Amino acid sequence: MMVGAVDVFADKPYLLIGSDVPQEFLDDPEGDGDDADAAVFTGPGHIIVRSIGRAGLVRATVWESAMPLVGQIVFDDDFELTDGELAIGDLEQTSVLVMDLAEAGPQRVIVCVDDAGYASRVHIGFDVSDRRMPLPTVAGHPLPPVLVSADGELAAADVFGLLLDGHDAPLARLAAAIKAMPVPGYGEDPSDLAKIVHWLRGLGGSVTLTEAQACGEQIADRMRAAGDFVGASLADQLALEIATDTLERLHLR
Repeated sequence: MMVGAVDVFADKPYLLIGSDVPQEFLDDPEGDGDDADAAVFTGPGHIIVRSIGRAGLVRATVWESAMPLVGQIVFDDDFELTDGELAIGDLEQTSVLVMDLAEAGPQRVIVCVDDAGYASRVHIGFDVSDRRMPLPTVAGHPLPPVLVSADGELAAADVFGLLLDGHDAPLARLAAAIKAMPVPGYGEDPSDLAKIVHWLRGLGGSVTLTEAQACGEQIADRMRAAGDFVGASLADQLALEIATDTLERLHLR
């Protein structure tokens, strides 16, 4: 599950994961050495991912127990967490996220990037393995699988959270979330619906809370009208139609 996120502006084309900037990067910050084309650099106490640099913000997300398998894995190995503290930022450490994540010592870390060598999206996973699990979807609208712990299982609430942990493929995510949510009873304000409302706000800066809440009420009403009974699940096509109409109402399709 996502436990942290940060947008980093990096003057130099690197994202630092760890607390120690190696001397070779201080001496050669533009990366003109023999490894200038490498997508990732590793050493004691650091993982450095080559990024788009000043071309735009680099979004780094931190995951525990489950993470989306998006893009390419550029690091999968043990990583030493000093005092259990994880730092993510630029080389100059002007834009840094610091988290107390685990006990000190070696931790298995998996790092995925959207474009190796030119990363703008970086996913950093702890307590995950190479074991893949699919997310529930509606037919014709796939979502990437997730990497999970070697012996862990995902609860229904965890799966629902993973469906709404991103805003890529909004139609696929919203339709899958509507399908996964039981038809609510009248007068109910289920927590899953509240999560959808706040997820809708994240789709665009112009979506207000009032607009998102109105969409949430419409979703609930249409689920009640289309569902066989309270607690039932909608068919794929019905969930897709409701999701499509919701995004069109917000002028996002």
